[in-house]
Amino acid sequence: DKTVLILTHDFEPVIDMIHTLAPNFKQPVASFLSMESGIIKETPINKQDIMTFSEVCKANLASGCDDIIKLVFLRRNYEVSGNRDCAYQLISNLLHKRQIPLWINTIENRNMTSSEIAEATQLIINIIANFDYNKIYSRLKDNADLLSVYKVASNNYEKLQIYRIINIDKNPRPNDVISKFINEAFHIENEYLMQLNPSKYQTTPRFIIEECNKLLSV
Repeated sequence: DKTVLILTHDFEPVIDMIHTLAPNFKQPVASFLSMESGIIKETPINKQDIMTFSEVCKANLASGCDDIIKLVFLRRNYEVSGNRDCAYQLISNLLHKRQIPLWINTIENRNMTSSEIAEATQLIINIIANFDYNKIYSRLKDNADLLSVYKVASNNYEKLQIYRIINIDKNPRPNDVISKFINEAFHIENEYLMQLNPSKYQTTPRFIIEECNKLLSV
């Protein structure tokens, strides 16, 4: 009959209290705290908000987000599930702005065959109906288009992904901490079986996006 308040960076206690072991706790409540411009926002976390990474991907692929963002989620879903076949390869080429798709793994580095590209294209169209490699490639090479997507993105995760695409062929170094987060640290989502949907919860810190804004002059 005591109230216990926990403030933590770790997500596992939330999974236990709200999802997995909720009956063991009396009226457990969890919230996600984020801050922007000095204002703290509290977003409730309910049982249905704790999702597998596959569920996160499916939810965003079914949303109205830009097709470029959908490709980011689809690629991550293939990667996390261990499926690095033709569809994964084709999307990876797009997000690295390669006009001619390559098949790259630990033992191969070659051009994708026409049949591999056709098979990959159909697999992606089954999920993203308007997918067209050349059209998306043209958009990814157009920084003005990417900046417009960045500006209207509804959450920090999407902004960070667009920022990375804009600078994939550059070497921006705002500072070591920011660079590490942009290039590496956010991939920690692979470590979690359960996680929050980054399109709803601002899991990408606002100060990271503010640095991206400065570098993009937005």
